Amino acid sequence: MSAIRLVSKSLIRVCGPEATNFLQGIVTNDIFKLQTEKMLYSFILGPRGRIVTDLFIYSQEPDNYLLEVDALDRQNFLRTLTLYRLRKKAELLPDDTPINFVQDKVDGALEDQRAKGFGYRILGDIEASTSEDEYLDRRMDFGIPEGRDELFDQIPLNVNGDIMNGINFDKGCYVGQELIARTHHTGVIRKRLVPFTATVENCEGFIRTNDNQRRGKVIRSHGLKGIGLISLEHFNEPVYVKKQPIKPRIPDWWPEELKQFKS
Repeated sequence: MSAIRLVSKSLIRVCGPEATNFLQGIVTNDIFKLQTEKMLYSFILGPRGRIVTDLFIYSQEPDNYLLEVDALDRQNFLRTLTLYRLRKKAELLPDDTPINFVQDKVDGALEDQRAKGFGYRILGDIEASTSEDEYLDRRMDFGIPEGRDELFDQIPLNVNGDIMNGINFDKGCYVGQELIARTHHTGVIRKRLVPFTATVENCEGFIRTNDNQRRGKVIRSHGLKGIGLISLEHFNEPVYVKKQPIKPRIPDWWPEELKQFKS
């Protein structure tokens, strides 16, 4: 796979003397990890603990960060950040540096921490294809959700935010933390997002048993591949979308303790 320009993504620069503290108070991961790392995956939640957006945070220098978000949602997200900022000394600016994806490590590439072996991101103007079909296909293979259309209003643990390294359970308060902490403490996660293969292309709708019991919902599909939220209690039951069979599976990159549902 050659480099792919992620034209569906764009950047927002957050900089200023209080940029670090500002971000630490609104993201689910620990921004101070960027003292030793270059990139961090995270979420921003609403007050009810549901996802507003997922994002990558790139460290440029102290109190200077780039946030990667959906290109179509950048202006709305800038307004959201402005509301959260209050009186903190942090500038919010659009940034048009290109974002690229590569499957194998090359100079300047930063590893995508969501799933081992998935790939790398590169910021900057490099030779790259502008078709994201291969990138989307790879996300479906790995079972990685991304962006507002797939993640808005979801509960982070249901969409694997914990095992995709997007949540730090030891950091201090942030918007929406209470639900995350409570769910993590009880250890009860009844649904998770998994990849599936289908028998018809681009299926959408609810995931049901043969007797029409609802077991989940398709989140995204691409050709004969897709990702969906599904009940873990009934994971190994035959399931269908609009009476067409699909086959959910547990990805290889999941931690061993979560592979108990694998048939």
